[in-house]
Amino acid sequence: MPRQDNPESGFTLFEILVGLVISSLIMVGLSLAMRTINLGFDSATSSIERQGGIAAGLAIIGGDISRIQRVVDDPATPRRFLFAGSERSLTYIMEERPGSNVFGLYWVRLAVRTSASGSELVRSRAPFALGQPDTAALAWADDVTVLRGDFTIEFSYRATRVSLRSWVGTWQNTNMLPDEVRINLTDIRTGRLRVPGFVQALKIGAEADCVALTQPGCTMNSRGLITAGNGSQ
Repeated sequence: MPRQDNPESGFTLFEILVGLVISSLIMVGLSLAMRTINLGFDSATSSIERQGGIAAGLAIIGGDISRIQRVVDDPATPRRFLFAGSERSLTYIMEERPGSNVFGLYWVRLAVRTSASGSELVRSRAPFALGQPDTAALAWADDVTVLRGDFTIEFSYRATRVSLRSWVGTWQNTNMLPDEVRINLTDIRTGRLRVPGFVQALKIGAEADCVALTQPGCTMNSRGLITAGNGSQ
């Protein structure tokens, strides 16, 4: 009797195995693609969060610097302004705003410290009182980290109104204040600036008193007027 083929015969075992292998390869490819997308999303999110943290920290620092007060060590016989600036620290007198803070004048210090990932910038303060020009004796408190990351932090200063246009790492002009303070955040791995150099101008009302006199600037020793031979002391 002749053999008849079954028209409804199924797949062979070999065909089923090939189909499973192809399906597995497709699933692995989709999994790798999704993982890459997730890693890229996480990296972008982390980068945005880091940049947002830097922007918030610089906003706090800028707000402080813009409110630096023109205070001298002794109102009766002034010798210097209560301001000290180096590459790794900045100390000044500032008027705290009302609200959550106690209103009044405070010493404020921004100090760079070494952290596990790179550097951090810590803001500390102490109440201001006349007759306390020596910052070494102050009881610094209320430490707040305003910047932290895998970068170095450096301050620099200049006073363009008296032709001090070059940025310097230490402010040594004790009888005047700088016009501007710059903060550089340099990536440790690449050596490039993490963000463009942040520059904040000091808003010092007393310095504007001699603008109308068409003189180069103001100092403490000349009661607001810089004259020939009367520079930093």
